[in-house]
Amino acid sequence: MRTPFTGVGTALVTPFTQSGALDEVGVRRLGRRQIDAGVHFLCPCGTTGESPTLTDGERTLIIVYNVPGRTGVNVEVATLARLAQIPNIVGVKEASGNVTQMCEICRALPHDFIVLSGDDALTLPLMAVGGRGIISVASNEIPFEMAQMVEAAERGDFAAARGIHARILPLMLGNFIESNPIPVKAAMAAMGLLDEHYRLPMCAPKPESRQKIADVLKELGLLKAAVA
Repeated sequence: MRTPFTGVGTALVTPFTQSGALDEVGVRRLGRRQIDAGVHFLCPCGTTGESPTLTDGERTLIIVYNVPGRTGVNVEVATLARLAQIPNIVGVKEASGNVTQMCEICRALPHDFIVLSGDDALTLPLMAVGGRGIISVASNEIPFEMAQMVEAAERGDFAAARGIHARILPLMLGNFIESNPIPVKAAMAAMGLLDEHYRLPMCAPKPESRQKIADVLKELGLLKAAVA
């Protein structure tokens, strides 16, 4: 049974206008697209949303987040087990990339503690050992497909889930050919979903990266499938 913060949660990008202001209309449009596509919850104002550049006011208009690649510190299994005893900590976004650690977390933590993948490509391996879903970058571009993959895994249909995973894996990997969220915002702009603007220190992708992004989108038929 799905509970709050299980399934697919989109780490929503933050659209900006050309002047660098928050594109509030764009935020609402992207949020509605996510809901209509069947995504289970939204996670705005994360690192994919360029949170270090957002003001307190923009954050207004806790789950543990383990992302050693950005923090330089790993939340060890024993530490997470202690944190799980705090009533208002209900889960973890596990983005260590360490599958063995993910397995240890699922074995050591209480059954009702929600373990979510922080890497799109590792969603299915984690769900196979007890994970409950993903806080996803790729669902910014393909919310329906990500929701379908996770729902298939939830009902034990890993054959169907693997089929979706194999098809969309190039996009999952392509989203990280440069620092997140540069590739995903470039892809969404190419799909007609937002205007491609960043706040420093983020900037436009290199030409060769932009070409790789376009090639993946074309392969998946996403350039013509997008609705602005």
